Amino acid sequence: MLEAMTKPRHLAIALIAAGLMPATPAQPATLGDLFPPGAASCFVATYDSGHLARNPKQTVGAVRLVTVPEHATTSGVNDTVILDLDVTLRSRKKPFAAVGLNCLRHDGDVWSCQERVCNPRFIEVTAENANALTLDLRQRDGDKRRPGGLTLRGECGSREIEKVTRLTLGAADQIFRLKRAPAAACR
Repeated sequence: MLEAMTKPRHLAIALIAAGLMPATPAQPATLGDLFPPGAASCFVATYDSGHLARNPKQTVGAVRLVTVPEHATTSGVNDTVILDLDVTLRSRKKPFAAVGLNCLRHDGDVWSCQERVCNPRFIEVTAENANALTLDLRQRDGDKRRPGGLTLRGECGSREIEKVTRLTLGAADQIFRLKRAPAAACR
């Protein structure tokens, strides 16, 4: 009986040793892991011509998400961070600068981000680990989600709010997986 009880333990030890199972359960990345106070953080998703050829409805060629040291704070439960976001479309060389995001920890490893404008859209950022995150532009409409977009920087505050420039993106351009990159990649 004792031998039968130890077999699962031996299997777990073997899987851990082989690197096929983590020694401890993975903890969600914290705000400090993704955006350490006092250090610039840069996350990038870049799509090459092969990827874009396989995904002809995708118009986004690159996404960059960056914070500057003075904007990263960790204050316990109310972790917040201010991020700048740039999007390059496949048909352009120069990126569009979005208005930026104010992000507040929503639940565990998920942050709810609001555009820094009058009439903002909400964007979800989910930590995959300390070196990767998911950016979800889809807008919630009750239990449903519809395609979202971005407001371009410098456009809000005009006399005619209706003319704020919005970058409308299709269904193929809603969810992006970004990986940590050197700060120079976000300049």
